[in-house]
Amino acid sequence: MELESRLRRSDSHSCIPVANRGVCIYHSSMRTSNHTVLITGGASGIGLALARRFVNDGSTVIVCGRREGKLREAKNIDGRLNTLVADVSTSDGRAAQLFVRINDAQP
Repeated sequence: MELESRLRRSDSHSCIPVANRGVCIYHSSMRTSNHTVLITGGASGIGLALARRFVNDGSTVIVCGRREGKLREAKNIDGRLNTLVADVSTSDGRAAQLFVRINDAQP
């Protein structure tokens, strides 16, 4: 099955016709509001940009990372971000630092 026909049938993508070209540009219609979103490595770069997008759309965002200073900078950029120092590269970091704190904060 061709990609275009698969995307055309998908509810999660919409077609934007390109003028006079007879083609479509597909974009995701993912809803980004009213969710709780966890972004690992979200204190800078693409992660921070995504975090700000979700916050601007009305979601609660938890940004975690290893560097407390970078997380503090992200919080200073947008005070609506919830930050959490956690090293998700290790099982101890995921269990002890991340999941327990999130479960405590988000019942």
